Amino acid sequence: MATKKKTKATTLQSRVNELQKTAEKTLRQGVERTFELLPPAPRKTVKGWVADLDKARTNLRKRTDKVLSDARKRVDRVTSDVQKRVEKAVSPVTRNFTFASRKDIDSLRKRVDHIERRLAASSHHETSAVA
Repeated sequence: MATKKKTKATTLQSRVNELQKTAEKTLRQGVERTFELLPPAPRKTVKGWVADLDKARTNLRKRTDKVLSDARKRVDRVTSDVQKRVEKAVSPVTRNFTFASRKDIDSLRKRVDHIERRLAASSHHETSAVA
């Protein structure tokens, strides 16, 4: 069974992910230590600001999702309208086209072959009866 070799890109990506996690952990610890150094009143104020920022972020994310959802619905609606208009415009044109199917062509070919054999046979009988 062949083993998958790690490419330089996957190794680099895993190292970047590891460094990112380490940086986030260090930053989180630094923020916690900073909070511990603050007196109770400013600490409460900063926590309030953080809560307000979290609410604003949540609201912004909800608004963004709603805008994207509305945009997708509009695009779907416009696409559907355009498709209906194209079908409506093309429909009369395609009704006037009459295409023979392969089955129709094969059937006609057999009929023509049969008629040719009958004509050949009748012309053969006429030439032999005249002679």
